[in-house]
Amino acid sequence: KHHSAGCKCSELRRIAWEAGHDDDPSQGPLEHGCLWFEEWERKLHECLGQGQRPLVFYKNCRHWKKTDHRSPPKWDKEGLGKSQVAEVHFLKQLRVPFDHRPVDWYQHFDLDSRLDG
Repeated sequence: KHHSAGCKCSELRRIAWEAGHDDDPSQGPLEHGCLWFEEWERKLHECLGQGQRPLVFYKNCRHWKKTDHRSPPKWDKEGLGKSQVAEVHFLKQLRVPFDHRPVDWYQHFDLDSRLDG
């Protein structure tokens, strides 16, 4: 029900495991499935086609350890969540440039006035 036709659960678990999550790749399909990743990937390509640049938010004003494009970003239990680790890893594999900000970054802007304007 929550899995894509070419199920990516094993790959997503492996990426999370390599990044430091306690998500053993041998545990089988993800409880919440992997269909979300297929939709995220579709939306990413749509946005890139419109010239948009991805923006990654991380929690608690922490950052992840930088790694090359072949390795998933290292998770510090405070920065990127499991899904974000997979998304950032995918961006790096495709060599898609992206920006990153702490999750509280948006508080510096008056979003209501930007939406009205």
